[in-house]
Amino acid sequence: MKTFRTLWRKYLESLNTDDGMILPKKVKWNNVKHQDVTGIIIGQDPYAFTYKGEVLATDIPFATDLNFAPLALKTIKKAYNTCIEETRHKSELDNSLKELNERGILLLHAIPTTLLGRPLAHNIPIIDYEKLEQIHPYEVTAQYIKEVLILRKRKGLSVDIPILCLGKEAEKVAIHLDLPYTTTIHPSAIKHGMTFDEDVFRKFLMKIL
Repeated sequence: MKTFRTLWRKYLESLNTDDGMILPKKVKWNNVKHQDVTGIIIGQDPYAFTYKGEVLATDIPFATDLNFAPLALKTIKKAYNTCIEETRHKSELDNSLKELNERGILLLHAIPTTLLGRPLAHNIPIIDYEKLEQIHPYEVTAQYIKEVLILRKRKGLSVDIPILCLGKEAEKVAIHLDLPYTTTIHPSAIKHGMTFDEDVFRKFLMKIL
């Protein structure tokens, strides 16, 4: 039986560090406790960048300061602020994604790690030589979500959780869940002249707020 712990261990063991530093250095999964989850947003992979000579990666669940964050994260935050600013004073809206976590929105990456300058670098199957099978990184994230929902079910909590996929990579996680989900374009696509669909984001939030 596959478990998240087993898949995550095999995933880490499979990564080749010879061609660059794996980022972020420590991945944190439990940014929202299972009993508090109200919704799930699945992104693509962490955003790697250099800041003051140091190589870093913005792990979306813990993007507490968006001043130096990529445009995609700022777009998510802007869409969130637009959706709720009618009920709150703008000065109360801080420059982070922390409030999404506080509202029970579980933020995850389709692919948990990345390399600087190489988006989707770890978008490759894991080889389990013991069982002679391939495990895709998407399955790692999907299994984490499954176990969150199993824990909720055991406690008598609803497992009817809205899921929003940011782009096709995120959708590859959702298809492993056998649950309904909504897909919108990845917010980084606005760099190529596409528009991030705030209406889809708003409908997702309305199921939660």
